[in-house]
Amino acid sequence: ADCMAALLLQRVLGMGASVKYGTGQGKLAQAAGAVSGNAAVSAICQTYSDAGLLGAMVVCEAGSAGKVVGAVAAALRSATVTEEEVAAAKKIMLADVYTLLEDPLQQVENMGAQLLVSGDVMPADKLPELIGGLTTADVQAAAKKLSSATLSMGAVGNLSTVPYLDSL
Repeated sequence: ADCMAALLLQRVLGMGASVKYGTGQGKLAQAAGAVSGNAAVSAICQTYSDAGLLGAMVVCEAGSAGKVVGAVAAALRSATVTEEEVAAAKKIMLADVYTLLEDPLQQVENMGAQLLVSGDVMPADKLPELIGGLTTADVQAAAKKLSSATLSMGAVGNLSTVPYLDSL
């Protein structure tokens, strides 16, 4: 349940633009858009059998990097969710899963990953039940864990305005 709640939280935070050259959506894109400069922000979520990574990927101009990274870090620290956001995230997640399962190669890769992680393969018809069973409280608990988690950061390029991690 923690893994699925984190995936729903990723969708609430925003997974970048849905269309080419579009603006991002979600709480992280709103935070980045509130500061000056061009920025693209996407929530990332990588889960494993015993650990996971939930955070943000930021691409922006060097001059505004400090403000954008600070705003995104603040948004991660203060993330909250509403019933409407969770309902929308569930629909987006189901669409993502079904899109992924349309490709036979992706199906085989997904089955292999499930076998490696859990030793079993979940039938695709169980996914709506699993996703639908998650509550706003589950996603809010994931957001609370994220807000109190230790941050880590990697940066590439002109780092002159990127803040040090201990200042975020």
